Amino acid sequence: MKTINLKPIEYDVHFKFLCPNSSCCYPHWLSLKEASLKDFKVVCECGTVFSVKQIEKIKVKYIDNTVVKKRDIFAERQIKQPEPIELAEIEPKIIVDESIEPSENTVTKAKNLLSHYGFSVDEAEQMIEKTLSENPGIDDYMVLVKHSLFLVKND
Repeated sequence: MKTINLKPIEYDVHFKFLCPNSSCCYPHWLSLKEASLKDFKVVCECGTVFSVKQIEKIKVKYIDNTVVKKRDIFAERQIKQPEPIELAEIEPKIIVDESIEPSENTVTKAKNLLSHYGFSVDEAEQMIEKTLSENPGIDDYMVLVKHSLFLVKND
């Protein structure tokens, strides 16, 4: 039986954008169609209205494993190393000053608040650690708690 490698007939792509309001940072998922529209507006729950950089197209590169090279006179065969699948630059660049670390007071307040919400101290520490690894520039304990709770919601 011959193996046939098919390419997709259609695709469904979504992009995650964060609200630019630093006290909100609510995530918004936009479809490729929405992100491709000129001047598409997003209205956040906090009332912030923002646009995203318009995406023109996505390019999918397939790996070609059939290319064989001769290495020397003994005709050793080596399969071409697969190239990584690259999409056109579609991810918005969010610049965060990672040199800013939250103060110990901020982390303590966030842990106490999460404990007040019913999380154990260990759970609160893990949540805060994960949140800070993904968003290192947060120095407001309320924003830190909000992001931590959002991560729990998505897990």
